[in-house]
Amino acid sequence: MQPWLPETALTAAGLTALAAQDASDKQITCVKAPFKSLIDHVFVSPNLVPCGHDFMILALDRTIERFLEVSDHRPVLLRLAGPIGER
Repeated sequence: MQPWLPETALTAAGLTALAAQDASDKQITCVKAPFKSLIDHVFVSPNLVPCGHDFMILALDRTIERFLEVSDHRPVLLRLAGPIGER
C-alpha cells in the first residue's frame, strides 16, 4: 500500500501538479546535501493549467555566483495567461 502523501490528496481533489514531469525526471529544488530533492511544488485547478512549458525550475545555483549563500532552494516560475478581452 502506498503511503499517504499530500500531493496524492491534492491530485485526488482534481488539482494538477505542475512539477509532475520534473519529479519524473528526478529534478530537484532543494540543492543542499544531504536533502537534495524536489520539495517545492505548485498545484493549480484544471482551468488554470498552462499550455506548453509555462512552469519551470530555475537552476540559478548554476548561473549566479554565490547563490547558495542566499538560498538552498531553486526558485520555480509559473506563467499564467488568460484569453485576451475576457473577464
